[in-house]
Amino acid sequence: MTSIKLCFTVQLPLSEGGLDGGVAYLYSEGKFPLTRLNQLAASFQRRHPALRAIDPFFRIHFVNIADAETQRHVIIYHLPALLGRARDAGSPIRLVVVDSIAALYRAEQLDRFSNSEGRREQKRDLCELGEHLKATSDRFGVPVVCANQVSDTFAGKDDNGREDDHPFARWLDVVVDTVAGAGMTLFAESLSKKPALGLTWSNTVNVRIRLARSPRSEFLLSRRLLCIEFAPHVRRAGCEVFVDKDGVHSREWVKSRLQ
Repeated sequence: MTSIKLCFTVQLPLSEGGLDGGVAYLYSEGKFPLTRLNQLAASFQRRHPALRAIDPFFRIHFVNIADAETQRHVIIYHLPALLGRARDAGSPIRLVVVDSIAALYRAEQLDRFSNSEGRREQKRDLCELGEHLKATSDRFGVPVVCANQVSDTFAGKDDNGREDDHPFARWLDVVVDTVAGAGMTLFAESLSKKPALGLTWSNTVNVRIRLARSPRSEFLLSRRLLCIEFAPHVRRAGCEVFVDKDGVHSREWVKSRLQ
C-alpha cells in the first residue's frame, strides 16, 4: 500500500526526499495492516540511518474511523486541533493521509444514500469535506493525500453524459516509461475503471494519481503503472513501478539492482 509507505517517507530529512515531520493517518478500511506497517518500518530503518535514532511510530498519528459521521467530525474538528497541538509542541505534522475517502460511503450506500435525497446528502458531505481539507491544508501548510477506490466502467454514457464506448481511449496520449517497452494496453483493463464518488469528488481534488496493474496472468505476476491522470502543474505521464517488502520502487531502481 503506497499510502502506508508515505508514513515513513515523510519522516526522512529533506536531503533524503522527506519532509522531516510526522503524519496524520485517517484510516477507514477496516482492520489496519499492522504487519505491513512493521515490515516497512524495519525496511526504512535499515536503509535510512536518520530513522534509527528515533521511534518512527511516535510520529504517526493514527485515527481509526468507523462511519461517515465520525469521518466528518474528525476532518472538521479533530484534525485541525491535532495539527495545531503538534506544531505548538515542536513536532509538526507534515502530511495528512485519508485512507480511503470512499470506503465509508460505499458501506452506507444501501442505507443512507439509497434514494435521491440521500445521494444529494452524500454530495453535500463530500463537498464540505473537500472544503475543510483544503482549508486545513492551507492553514497548516501540509499536503493532503486521499486514497480512493474505483468501479467498473461499461460502454454507454460517461460521467458528463457523453457517449463513451471506449473508456481506455482517454489514456492513449499518455507517455509512459515501462520495462521492455510495454505499452499502455497492458494496463487497459485497470485504467478503464473509473474513480468512485463521481464528478463531485473529481471536481474537488487538485491532482489525481492513478495506480493501475496488469492482469495477473501476464508473466504470472501483475505489473503496476503509476500515472498522473491530471494536475495543474505537470503533464499527463506515467511510469512502471514495482512493489515488494520494502515498498514501491521506480523502474530505475529495478534496473540498478540488475546491473
